[in-house]
Amino acid sequence: MRKCPVALLACFVLALLCSCATGTDITRKNEDGSPIWTTEIPTSNRVLYGVGKAKLMIDSNSQQAADAAARTDLAYKISVNIRDALAMYSNEASEVVVSAFENLTVQSVNLTMKKVVVEQRWTADDGTVWSLVSFRIKDLPALYADAANDYLNQLEEKRISTERKLIDLLAELGDSTDSNVVELKRLAQAKADSIINEVDEVAGSIDVDAQVRTLSEYLSLNGYELTE
Repeated sequence: MRKCPVALLACFVLALLCSCATGTDITRKNEDGSPIWTTEIPTSNRVLYGVGKAKLMIDSNSQQAADAAARTDLAYKISVNIRDALAMYSNEASEVVVSAFENLTVQSVNLTMKKVVVEQRWTADDGTVWSLVSFRIKDLPALYADAANDYLNQLEEKRISTERKLIDLLAELGDSTDSNVVELKRLAQAKADSIINEVDEVAGSIDVDAQVRTLSEYLSLNGYELTE
């Protein structure tokens, strides 16, 4: 049986609505004229929002401080999403790997801050400046991948640097059989081995493609739209 035009139109409208961004309408105003986002935490399935406020002696300083506070709020929300996704990826990681993941999270957040947009600013009657900033959530997996690959390069550089320093030190100490020199060589070798083993453990725990998939799946499960 062929669907009637009305039914087809209804299906089309439903699909269109499902593909549209949902969440807080940040253009709404409160009864006192203030933006809705100053009293209601804004949400969206396309972007993450950060809200900040500040009141200093100079208006321009208040604006900068409000923007900074909003970015800090947004950075926290982004970092929570990354940490939770990484916890899904590996919930039995060693202390060394957990620390590395935390560093990777920080690097990822720093990259996202370059993509932050100031959506709105509003100044209250008392001079308090409010700022609303946003970040497109669909950009997070790719930026995480950039940060992860950069982190792997840092780890490889650390490994190479450690090996070179050890070689240089052993060459400087020479073939002396003095007990102090022998002990120094042993300690240097043990320290280098420890650093290299740690680097190898961390590097082996970072599967960029798998972690990006996990992050994308986590965001999707939490209702975020990762497509245009």
